[in-house]
Amino acid sequence: MFDFRVLALAAIIPISVSAQSLRCEIKEFLSLTDEGVFGAAPFPWSEDFEIIIDRTNGKIFHPEFGNENYPNRQVVDYGSSQSSLKIVSTSNVGSARVEGENDFVNWTIMDVHVYIEGEDKPFMATDTTSIVTGICR
Repeated sequence: MFDFRVLALAAIIPISVSAQSLRCEIKEFLSLTDEGVFGAAPFPWSEDFEIIIDRTNGKIFHPEFGNENYPNRQVVDYGSSQSSLKIVSTSNVGSARVEGENDFVNWTIMDVHVYIEGEDKPFMATDTTSIVTGICR
């Protein structure tokens, strides 16, 4: 899971929002259960905490789906009238906490349907265990 302490600090530091940025309101949060299905889950952060996406460099600011601390961030598709904005991010390789276990990498994927007419653009983001959906503007 992500270290919420680091990202809580990011919530305190002002984030510069440019004309190339999107502000996204979360509508639904789903988490993978031990039974292998996605289920509605309580938000592990304030429901008012929005996702902010910088379209120019692919930085995403959010406690769960943010990638500002991930060194490997790529805007795979900037989006157009026919395609969605797609950002793929991976963390550095982390060390296994238990001797003999494999090292790990965390990742996030963001997809914003910027091709949709009007101001509201549906989005979906996923990480290793969760899915969030909503509307970006």
